[in-house]
Amino acid sequence: GGGLNGSLEKVEQAKNTFSLAIGIGGTGFSALSALRQNVHSRIKQDNYDRRDVETPKYDRIQFLQIDSDAKSKEGLDASEFFYVGTTDILDRLDKARQKNDPWIRWFNKKTTVEDARQGAGGVRQAGKLLLQDRASELREKIRGIIRNGITGLGKNFTINIYVMAGIGGGTGSGCFIDVCYIVQQVLTELGYRGAASVLGFFFLPDVNLASENFPKLPAYKDSVKENGYAALQELDYLMGIPENGGRYKQQYGPQFTIDMDVSPVTQNLCHLISATTTEGMVHKDGY
Repeated sequence: GGGLNGSLEKVEQAKNTFSLAIGIGGTGFSALSALRQNVHSRIKQDNYDRRDVETPKYDRIQFLQIDSDAKSKEGLDASEFFYVGTTDILDRLDKARQKNDPWIRWFNKKTTVEDARQGAGGVRQAGKLLLQDRASELREKIRGIIRNGITGLGKNFTINIYVMAGIGGGTGSGCFIDVCYIVQQVLTELGYRGAASVLGFFFLPDVNLASENFPKLPAYKDSVKENGYAALQELDYLMGIPENGGRYKQQYGPQFTIDMDVSPVTQNLCHLISATTTEGMVHKDGY
């Protein structure tokens, strides 16, 4: 929120708690970067007593950015970035059209990306497809972070996982559901299903549209709205799994399958964030 915080004003870390914040896509990166900066400036680091160390160190607070745009790794440690992109998205889409692998039956073979720059090109089907190629590696990455983070904690420790993504873009909208369930799968495999909190912070399309840097072309605005609508439909059904008796089932390549009857994030911990007030006014600098 601005201002300077002296070292004497830093607060203690939560006791016996491990926290992992995950950002997905461009909006998720903006949120993760802001959170990371605030943690470093406001919470006492493990090496707090070492005045000669410039970079704060936190064993119990970790950050992970998942993105198809390699630029998102700027400002992060190498261990805090997981790349799901490709140098040729058009070639990746073409190969997917030629195959009928069971793990991409959801893929619409008519999907196109007009803007072939690095990343998902604002297409959520492309974002989900890119994640498929590295889902198994991501699962192991998240498993390693959690296992290392809880090592040495006392009994009855707390695990908090925060997942942040814009649901109107290509990567965030296409990947956020899968990432939540990969997190749930890892927690289940480690024996902490139900004992850990998975919190979702999902930014609605109006947040992207409120950004001064957002392209002014109508096609981009329409794409964000369409992605957001589809993502909300999916999220609405999955958050209601305990009541509607549904399941989430997705095969991730030949390596593993997720088949669960739980919501993507912990019940009542799904936060939809808007830049618009209840009166219909968009906050200035809402992004």
